[in-house]
Amino acid sequence: MSVAGDSTSRPYLTAYQILSRLPSATCQRLIAERGRGGAKSGVYYGAPSVVATAAGMLSNIDIRFIDTGDLSIHIDGENVTAGCDVVGIYRLFG
Repeated sequence: MSVAGDSTSRPYLTAYQILSRLPSATCQRLIAERGRGGAKSGVYYGAPSVVATAAGMLSNIDIRFIDTGDLSIHIDGENVTAGCDVVGIYRLFG
């Protein structure tokens, strides 16, 4: 049984989800500078990639990977197809 607030009760999130949960000004600035990202967006290193890189630098983040083959990502009212077949999912611990 997990206790609220412990690391096992925290869900894994994609970089797209983390991006959408950032303060609005930060999210919009990243998207304006780097683009929304995802498949066929024409952007190689979009805002979600910036988030993923930053998450990878933190020592209290658990990173796993999932196959996006049949996965539909729906963020902020928009369907997003991941830019890669395998994407990271991130969970804060500690």
